Parts: sequence; structure tokens; C-alpha cells
Amino acid sequence: MEEKEEQFALRLSQLKQALCTLEEALAQPYSSFVRDSVIKRFEYCLELTWKILKRALELEAVLSPSPKQVFRDSVQVGWIDETELEQWFEYLSYRNNTAHTYNVMVADEVYETAKKFVHSLSILIQKIEP
Repeated sequence: MEEKEEQFALRLSQLKQALCTLEEALAQPYSSFVRDSVIKRFEYCLELTWKILKRALELEAVLSPSPKQVFRDSVQVGWIDETELEQWFEYLSYRNNTAHTYNVMVADEVYETAKKFVHSLSILIQKIEP
């Protein structure tokens, strides 16, 4: 069990570092280059988020097979407020649309969504920290 907890702590540290890189990109003056950087960083932050939540749920003996289920189960254990679940699903949807960021409108929407995501992720990290 200790090994799983150490792996969780390592992943959480990586998630915090990834969040810092996203915040750093968002702090830059807007340009298409910065927008694209934000999108990529949002993408890997969201991937890390659901994967670390999956590991945390496993420590709670909850097995979740998919990202959506991970977020649903995170509501059940109190890490995500039920009123925020749809927001997390929206983040997943935007993450799935990052392949279409050649469309400027979609890219701009993902960029704006990443701003909200930073706040949501910061709160979530506080709740799952040991």
C-alpha cells in the first residue's frame, strides 16, 4: 500500500508542476503562439488530472474505468462538488476537441476554458492532497 501512496504523491507533484506551466502560459500576453501553448498545457493537465484521480480512487478502493466515471466517483467521495460535475465534463469535451484547434474559434474557446480550469484544478488539488 505504501508504494501506491508514494506513486500518488509523485503524480500529485507532477500535476502541480503541470498546473504551474499552464498558469505561466496564461500569464503571457495573448498571441496565437501563447494560445496554442495554453491549449497543449490544458490538454496534458486534464489528462494528468483524471489519471491521478483514478489512482486516488483506487486508494479508496473505488475502480473507475473511464474519465467521466472518475469524475462522477470523485463527486461521491467529496473531491468535486456535484454542482461542478458538468463543468468537469465540459473540460473533457474541450480536451477531446483539442484535435480541432486549427479552427480559430474552437482554439479561442479552449483557451478561455483553460482559464476556468486553472481555478477548478487548484481547488481539486487542495481537496485530494494528503
